Amino acid sequence: MKRVFSATASLFALTFIFYGQSKYTPQEQFFIDYSIQQDLTQTRLVLMNKKGNLAKLGEETINGKISGTLHYKTSVKGLKGIVTLTYTNYSDVEGWVFNGIVITYANMSADGTLGGHMVAEGLGEVDYTDLILKDGKVAGGNYKVTVPGLPEQDVNYELFFFACPQVR
Repeated sequence: MKRVFSATASLFALTFIFYGQSKYTPQEQFFIDYSIQQDLTQTRLVLMNKKGNLAKLGEETINGKISGTLHYKTSVKGLKGIVTLTYTNYSDVEGWVFNGIVITYANMSADGTLGGHMVAEGLGEVDYTDLILKDGKVAGGNYKVTVPGLPEQDVNYELFFFACPQVR
């Protein structure tokens, strides 16, 4: 995981050196790096990564490799499912400490919305309240991204798939 962060940081630095500036705003670059790191945290969850929606029901807590916890919880209300990911000082990679919550609200077809707010301590924040799900994947809306010293920026959902193409 350290290699992924180092490779990402090196790629960003090389882009800046060779092209004079990144083609992304600081908020977008943070979001790309954040998405890679945040997506990797979820690979260690057993329930969330099971095949079939019913197999994913329940609760699970994992410890970060460096610090903190990630708590996964699913619940069903009527014909809708709610998935909650709660990060508390969670870190697998030095320099990335996550705090916050991401909530998925979806129907039986995995269509719905996302909610919640995440903080990557000292690096930036991502708000999920303007996102639409289709077939269990983000299909519309914007992430609201803030980095220290700069105003909030709407970042189109498609940038997530650039950062994490394996999710597509």
